[in-house]
Amino acid sequence: MYQLLALINGIILSVMISVNGNLSVQYSAFTAAAIIHAVGSLFALLLCASQKNRKPVWTHRPKWIYLGGAIGVFTTVFQNLAFTYISITSVIALGLLGQTVTSLVIDSSGLFGMEKRPLPRYAFIGLGLSVFGIFVMLDTSVTTAALGAAISFASGISMVLSRTANARLAEKTGALQGSLVNHLVGLPITVILAFAVAAASGTSAAASAGGSFRPWIYFGGALGVVVVMS
Repeated sequence: MYQLLALINGIILSVMISVNGNLSVQYSAFTAAAIIHAVGSLFALLLCASQKNRKPVWTHRPKWIYLGGAIGVFTTVFQNLAFTYISITSVIALGLLGQTVTSLVIDSSGLFGMEKRPLPRYAFIGLGLSVFGIFVMLDTSVTTAALGAAISFASGISMVLSRTANARLAEKTGALQGSLVNHLVGLPITVILAFAVAAASGTSAAASAGGSFRPWIYFGGALGVVVVMS
């Protein structure tokens, strides 16, 4: 069951990155991140309002479990930026590579209170095939955009760190409320970043790139809630 859930999560994540990438083209990576978190916060809040048995949210320890939303801001911004440099396939592939490396470090060392799970020797065969598959997914856009490739890899690292914190929080608050907290923590950070970058560049944080209205590009935040929950 959990393997199937992870597969579905990966599918939703791929769609979400594409949706958010189009939003970042319409606005900018930082303004898009603020919109994504605003939509996600509202969507999660509406879902939580329908829950009957809600657990306490802000009183748990250790306090670092609340940092998932802050770290997740980097994931969203990195993915949005990378989308402007390289293909969506390469963004996903390099993100997976970053996730794989970071996950191995956390599992083998038991960081952040996670169960220590040393990698058995025979698992290196599967790991090698996975890494090979990731590199096969890459296309020529990576060779001409090293910055985009590095950003995509970094997004994979931040995603694992964010998910680890969110998982620890969800153990105490429930998956849905944990997702709400994740977006509420990230929202003010993305808003501040959007206005700071706009002020530094002399543009408006609300400025649009123009073009036809595409309502589907605003649903990335809702998909993000599902991804964090799953």
